[in-house]
Amino acid sequence: MAHAADLLELVLSRSKGVNRAEAVDQNFIATVQHFDKLHPDLIARPALNAPIAAGSALDVVGFLELLESQLISRRRQLHARRTPLRMARRPVRHT
Repeated sequence: MAHAADLLELVLSRSKGVNRAEAVDQNFIATVQHFDKLHPDLIARPALNAPIAAGSALDVVGFLELLESQLISRRRQLHARRTPLRMARRPVRHT
């Protein structure tokens, strides 16, 4: 369930015509780029064949492959959302 502050932010962003998907994407990028500064106590460099958590069958390589797949999917989704907007804004050329 969303918090009241999250709902207020959503309403305000929509009322200003902000592309919420783009804002989420930019926030994600900023968080990843500065994660080590934001959470220095959480930085770990496990072996690639180590499980991501105790008792997990998913190893670091598998996790990275899943993450990469999700990121690619997310980028394609964002691109697909932007493309119709760009196409709609192009002037119609009559021949």
